[in-house]
Amino acid sequence: MTSVGVSNEAIHNTVASKKIADRTDVLAKEASKLPALSKEAKTFVYTAEELQAIQSVYDKLTEVEKVDPKRIGLKALAVTTIVSKLRVDEATEKYVKFLKALESVELHSIAFSDSEVDSLVSDDDIKKQLGAYAVCGNDHEGRSIFWIKGAVILPQEETTAVKAGLLYWLAVHADDISLRKGVTFCIDTSQRKSMSTQGNESKLQKINQSYPLRPQAINIAGASLVMRVAINGLLKVASIFTKQKVLQRIQFVTMQQALDSIPEASAPKYLGGGGGNVEDSEEWIAKRIHSFPIPTITK
Repeated sequence: MTSVGVSNEAIHNTVASKKIADRTDVLAKEASKLPALSKEAKTFVYTAEELQAIQSVYDKLTEVEKVDPKRIGLKALAVTTIVSKLRVDEATEKYVKFLKALESVELHSIAFSDSEVDSLVSDDDIKKQLGAYAVCGNDHEGRSIFWIKGAVILPQEETTAVKAGLLYWLAVHADDISLRKGVTFCIDTSQRKSMSTQGNESKLQKINQSYPLRPQAINIAGASLVMRVAINGLLKVASIFTKQKVLQRIQFVTMQQALDSIPEASAPKYLGGGGGNVEDSEEWIAKRIHSFPIPTITK
């Protein structure tokens, strides 16, 4: 009986190992077919219309809103302008709102040099806060997937957490498809096990609402009934979702439904997906931001 048991166990382990290997091969093949989001973005070129709009937003920020040019990060300005569909007044308003929200955590600029980006992604505290996000691949339309795992942010961690969020936001938008056609947005609420508060939720909510985004799909995954009620309350006042057409894109879904909506090779690794074939999240973020072209404007 013992020898048979060992034999059966050996067979079981062999079959299980083969299944894992086969699934890994499938994910690798699927990832190889995805548009180039994975390890680094392809450098894109701004159109003349985009550069003109970015210039106009810059001029309005500095001349009308009296924003110090040192506070204006040109990559962040490009994201804000293009996700606003080149609408100068709207982009200006969003950028001013963004800067004002960041002031609440003692951040006064959205400008990061390449050396600053490298330093930030190497910082242990930043790495910890980046854990609130998941690096993914592309959705079925080739757009980036903006995936939030979420985490409790203590008051003393606010500035670091927001810096991490800014890096992730820039990296996700660092390709022409995501910048011009939007992103798929997913919030994994299943990771939150408690509704306890830290007293800084309102401040952080205002910052989150101020991020310039153009979500084409918004999936809130794994929310309990109690959490759905709480989230619905927030949505009534959340400026990021005020436009009716955007509001209609919000869906409460199960985690499986969220995963089924995107390619398996693009899904987060912590949920069994391929993670866009990205091995090192911090390196991916840095490379994506480095590849993001700085728009040429007149200062």
